[in-house]
Amino acid sequence: MPDAALLVIDMQEALLDDAHDVEACLGTVARLAEQARSAGVPVVYLRQRLDDVPADLADVHPAVAPRPGDAVRPPGVPSPGHRRPGSASPPRPRAR
Repeated sequence: MPDAALLVIDMQEALLDDAHDVEACLGTVARLAEQARSAGVPVVYLRQRLDDVPADLADVHPAVAPRPGDAVRPPGVPSPGHRRPGSASPPRPRAR
C-alpha cells in the first residue's frame, strides 16, 4: 500500500460557484494531480453528497475530473477512520 496519496476534496461544480479565484484553484489542482500521477502517487477523489442540486453540478469539475486509475469515493461512504455515534473511540497512539 502506498504511503502517500493526493486527495482531491469537494471539487464539484456546485461547490465552486462562489469560490475565490476558481480558475487558479482548478489549474493548481489539475497540475498537482498530473504530477502525482506521473510520480505514481495515487489520486483519490472525495465528494460531498449534494441532494439539492442538479446531477451535472454534483459532478467533479471537468478541469480536474478523475482519470482512469484514479480512485473515486462515492458521496456518503464513511472513510475508514469515521466513527458513528456510540462507537468506541479508536485507540490512541502510545508515546514513545
